[in-house]
Parts: sequence; structure tokens; C-alpha cells
Amino acid sequence: MGSTSTNTASAGATLFLDDEGRAYEAAGRKEFREISFDEALARVEEPLKELGETLETSYDDAYVNRKEAALRAAGIEVLRIRIVPEDRVA
Repeated sequence: MGSTSTNTASAGATLFLDDEGRAYEAAGRKEFREISFDEALARVEEPLKELGETLETSYDDAYVNRKEAALRAAGIEVLRIRIVPEDRVA
């Protein structure tokens, strides 16, 4: 299963999406349980609300720069790693 994960700290769980968009949560060591997409979406939306954000918030360079500046101001070191897809390498 190809997957994308997102850590939802306030929910205390990591969510995974497979290549078909189905959502899963960890259900033990090396075990996963499929959950409804609506439940997964709610788990992502709640921590965003706590931060004053929504799913409609633009996640553009300006937003990322504001977020990193706020983290640095709070004394949190920011490390960004950019990966350039092979088809974009000159």
C-alpha cells in the first residue's frame, strides 16, 4: 500500500491514505484499521481549528514562511528539506 501519513497530535494518532484515497489508522504494531474518509477529515480539521486555520487556508510559500517565523520566535529550530522530482531536474 503506497501511503501518505499525517500526524494529528491532538487526536494522538497517525493517519494514512492509500493510493486510492482510503484512510487508515494504526491499530497496533504493523496493523492498520480502515476508517471512513469523513472521520479522517474530522481528525485533520480539529487540530487546524485549534490553530485558527481551516482546510481552505492557503498552504502557500507566504503561509509556510509565517509558520516558520512563528516557530523560530518560539525558540523552535526549523529544518526544511526540499526534494526536487527527477522530472524537474535540469
